[in-house]
Amino acid sequence: MSMTRHCTPGMALYFVLVAICLFQVQAAVAEPRTDKPAFLSLSSTKLHEEYKDLATGKPLASNPYEFNDEIYYDGEFKSQEVFEKEYPFDVRKDGVNDRDNEYNGGHPYYSASTLPGIGSGSNKNLPYIACQSPMKFGRSHKFMYWEIVWKEAMKSKHGDIILVDLVNYEQAKGLTSETQANVIPSSTKKSLSFSPPTVMNTEKIIPPYKGIYSVHYKASNGKWAHSDIEYRQLSLEYHDDSKTGSGNGPHNVHYFHLSSWQNRQAVDPEKLQFLINEVDKKFTGQTIIVNCEFGGGRTGVFIEAREMYRATVKAKSTKWFFSSSDDPIQEYTKELRKKRSNMIDSFPQYEFLHTWAARMWAMTARDNINAKPGPAGNPSGQGRHPPKP
Repeated sequence: MSMTRHCTPGMALYFVLVAICLFQVQAAVAEPRTDKPAFLSLSSTKLHEEYKDLATGKPLASNPYEFNDEIYYDGEFKSQEVFEKEYPFDVRKDGVNDRDNEYNGGHPYYSASTLPGIGSGSNKNLPYIACQSPMKFGRSHKFMYWEIVWKEAMKSKHGDIILVDLVNYEQAKGLTSETQANVIPSSTKKSLSFSPPTVMNTEKIIPPYKGIYSVHYKASNGKWAHSDIEYRQLSLEYHDDSKTGSGNGPHNVHYFHLSSWQNRQAVDPEKLQFLINEVDKKFTGQTIIVNCEFGGGRTGVFIEAREMYRATVKAKSTKWFFSSSDDPIQEYTKELRKKRSNMIDSFPQYEFLHTWAARMWAMTARDNINAKPGPAGNPSGQGRHPPKP
């Protein structure tokens, strides 16, 4: 027996309302927000107040005027506080020769910290290492710098690594007698070797450091539109007579250098965009090691600018702009400073990051207005790859 169903006017109205609701939900999901984020309209005065309110870093319990940064020593990243407990240093009795970094009582360490990207969370394989320039304090820092590069390359999917050097070596001449040529091989000086730190006035190597790192020049970029940005392809080898812990090699190193960026200043956004684009051409998920003189200001700007670009323009998403109830740049800077003090170490750099964010907003809202918003993090397929087992 067939049954005839009747649709009353009330039922018809109900179905129409349901359809409208579903359409609105779909539209909300499919369309990114187009209203300009409030933090992009903050005045320079307001931004300056916001910057001054940022904590410089996480203070040391033993000395509130110094910071409990993550540092590198004995092959690991640990906090300054842990280091001081393991290796108490009495400046009245112990000393360091800054030129060669030879030690008497003190123990070698290097100012380098692992840092998160946008959306990294508590992931142990953090995408960046920020560090002081290895030219600053003699032989031991150069050795530890290349040791970090070696260890990270060992974990990389393809056995290679990316270095971004933001030191203006002309400007740094008054601070150190060393130059880029003391750290990075070139077409004129094709190979450099780095030996471990030693006890002052002796040739005794300080354990657990051992072996020698050799870096070799392979090739460089052709003529780029920005003559102050260069690329060198390098090869890194490790030699250890004990034959233990030597690992594989050689490893391929992608070295980028922006030479004109002034200390504590902003940078030409076109140059920065070009540099980020060239770095990303070599990026396959490996760690990016970034340094300026002290590994804070210019280093922080590069990291934050690249992360913004990848979370917005490259991910075709506006979600990051609305990821904070206040200012997502302030939130990200706070996160970086928990591990490394003085990231973004001047107001001109902090203000520049907001100009950069406005640029990212214009590019994302203009080019991807009909794109489905993605997560506020790395674009799909472009994040960190887990290390090989």
